[in-house]
Amino acid sequence: MKLSLIKTIMIAISLLVTNSGLAATKSELPAQLNVSFVQHNAVIHVYQPMIARVYEKLGIEVHFNKVDIERSLSLLNNGELDADVIRAGVVVEQNPNIIAVEPALTKMEVVLYCQYTLVCNKQAMQSAKHILGLVGSVQQHHQFLHDAAVDIVSFVDYQRMKRMFELGRIDYMININDLGTPHNHRINTSYKSTKLYQLNGYHLINKKWAHLLPQLKQAIIETQQEMHANKLFLLEQPSTKTGLDNDGKVQSAI
Repeated sequence: MKLSLIKTIMIAISLLVTNSGLAATKSELPAQLNVSFVQHNAVIHVYQPMIARVYEKLGIEVHFNKVDIERSLSLLNNGELDADVIRAGVVVEQNPNIIAVEPALTKMEVVLYCQYTLVCNKQAMQSAKHILGLVGSVQQHHQFLHDAAVDIVSFVDYQRMKRMFELGRIDYMININDLGTPHNHRINTSYKSTKLYQLNGYHLINKKWAHLLPQLKQAIIETQQEMHANKLFLLEQPSTKTGLDNDGKVQSAI
């Protein structure tokens, strides 16, 4: 009986030590992470510095890499990138290895821009003779484009798409206005626009860093509070500068 009891105690101690070791390893923070970002004014001026501050609070060094939208999602889902600064949360639905970190960083307004002579609504997407431009993948626009007949052309960044739209090379373009900041790029050209829907923007991480979620959530909340206090982050008071410019023309948020 004594030997059996001693053996049981030894096994229990062994399991306790093993589990403690695993917990300690899991809670360790990485020294550095590779984080992708896209060429958008709001990302560069607000969310990239914000995420840098978040990881600074955790003592993690961040290497930012400019990667086009579609490729960055693929690399992040495959674990070749560790995180992405900010992206619409809906992309996680088709990328099982990507996690959207709560809380949301901002709200995004998806807008359809149309050449002046064209119909500008959802039905326009059924015209096979016209061309729609968007940046990156159709993943975040699936609810709008799942049954579209329009010819879809994907661009690497917003500036290239804007240029092609201004030159009349594409008939429509889908753009994302950041409602959390005034950092939206203006273009002054004749076009019409229709607001489609809103999405929440989140910081994304690969699931291998899921154990960082509690620390990341707390750091994001603290950083948001700091930015609100310094009027650097305006989610509660969306900018009104995405309406008309001084000439009375509609502004783009590219």
